[in-house]
Amino acid sequence: MNSAFASLRTLLHEFGSTPKIRNLALLVVGFGLGQGLLFLANSYLYWNGHYQLVAAFGAANVLITFAYFISDWGGMVYLAKESVVRVNARPPIECTYLALCIVRLLVALLLIGGIYLSRLHEPRSFLGEYGTLAGIGLLAYAFNTNGLLDGASRAGISGLSQALPIVAAAIALPFCVGLDDMTAGRILGAVYALSMVGAITWQVSITGLNWRRARNGLSLRLVWTVCCDSLPYMMTPLPGHALFRAQMLLASWYLPTQLMALFVYARQIIGIGYQGLGFYLRVDLKDFANYLAAKAPSAIAVLTTATTVRMGALGTVGIASLAAALWMVRPDLALALLMYAPCVLASAIATTFQRVFLLQSRGVETVLILTLTAVISLALVTPMLTTQSIISLVIIELLSQVLQAVIFFSRWRRTTQPSGDSE
Repeated sequence: MNSAFASLRTLLHEFGSTPKIRNLALLVVGFGLGQGLLFLANSYLYWNGHYQLVAAFGAANVLITFAYFISDWGGMVYLAKESVVRVNARPPIECTYLALCIVRLLVALLLIGGIYLSRLHEPRSFLGEYGTLAGIGLLAYAFNTNGLLDGASRAGISGLSQALPIVAAAIALPFCVGLDDMTAGRILGAVYALSMVGAITWQVSITGLNWRRARNGLSLRLVWTVCCDSLPYMMTPLPGHALFRAQMLLASWYLPTQLMALFVYARQIIGIGYQGLGFYLRVDLKDFANYLAAKAPSAIAVLTTATTVRMGALGTVGIASLAAALWMVRPDLALALLMYAPCVLASAIATTFQRVFLLQSRGVETVLILTLTAVISLALVTPMLTTQSIISLVIIELLSQVLQAVIFFSRWRRTTQPSGDSE
């Protein structure tokens, strides 16, 4: 018995000491601190009837985080890939990073200008005040090193630092109860921007960049090359991000405040499942690429062996179980979660296929598929929107994911082969 326990402890120690597990654990901790605290803050507001603040912050935050996503210019995946797969003719990774920072700064300035211009033509509101101040943090975010940390097998540190702005906003959110919309927007926007500056300062300090080597290889040609090379990595997830923002806009246009708050709250719970899948995709990148190169698997083989798909199935069951537990207490929330539960599994399948296509250098095709499915879903379901339920908004998301999986499956091909083998 003692030897069995000793063997188990040894196995757990070896399992927990691998970089993948350490990074995954730190990503979960960062998520728990960030989105976990935000979920608790929204739960306090939602269950105490502060629907207006939940809806206003939810709509404003998804729009400003969309701006942050665009300003990253695909750097998280691009720099990670450049760090892992280096070519002799390429400049040092620090130089590539600095060139991308210049691109990001230009994009950030354009986005900030757009935020200010849009505010001139609209009445003062929570969204306008929050966006104006939170947008300042884009200048700091231009120097984020998330991709470098991921590529150096330090994704956990990246996750912890990324959580800081969310933690700060979550802590400040309950204190905005009772304030007018503009004051609340200013406070939360300023908190988000200042904490973003702190997060990026921490990232840069721990990445250990060789600034001299970065400056020596810098040129306008390299900046342009990096801008073009990283663009597909921004464009690939762009349709999904844009689709969610479109859902939020439709919700704000069609739904009364209470249903809008319900949609924001339910979607945040589902987002926990999405984030879990995303974390594993980040830490599993190198192993999954090696698996594809060694096995050249079929689409069915990937579905039956991918950990992300199994995680998606468990996530769907977990959300459905939570809905059942809430049914007697809050049937409206339970029904929303029950409708949303299949999206976790559908997302797991679609994103697993998407990752294969990206690793096969089929980025343009992937972007076209994601864009097409988002447009089709919006076009088919938007005419059926109602002011009485969020079901149409959920269908938009689920239909898009199912269409992605079907199209990826139909266009599957084994472009990588094991050494010495033929298909």
